[in-house]
Amino acid sequence: MYTLKQLERLKKLHELIAVKKTGTPCELAENFGISRRSLFMMIEELRDMRAKILYSRSNNTYYYENDFDLQINVSVQAISADDSVIISGGGICVDSDFYRVYRNRK
Repeated sequence: MYTLKQLERLKKLHELIAVKKTGTPCELAENFGISRRSLFMMIEELRDMRAKILYSRSNNTYYYENDFDLQINVSVQAISADDSVIISGGGICVDSDFYRVYRNRK
């Protein structure tokens, strides 16, 4: 699962690749505040999504060889404590009085 910051970076990486303005891997990693290794992992994630990414040494930029688009939509919504109980369904709720009666019957 991605954090919001990782999703923002991935989106920005896609945008820079799409307009062919990434710069060198070192410059790009520094721009994102990450290591080159982390940058290469992000590029690999895009490749896993079927993006054909190449690097131009003459232009010092990554670019897409194929038509590739990435859309990232994030929705954040505040919920009340009552709503969170409904959302977290699937847990086991034990009524304490019922549990005491049931336990004492054994």
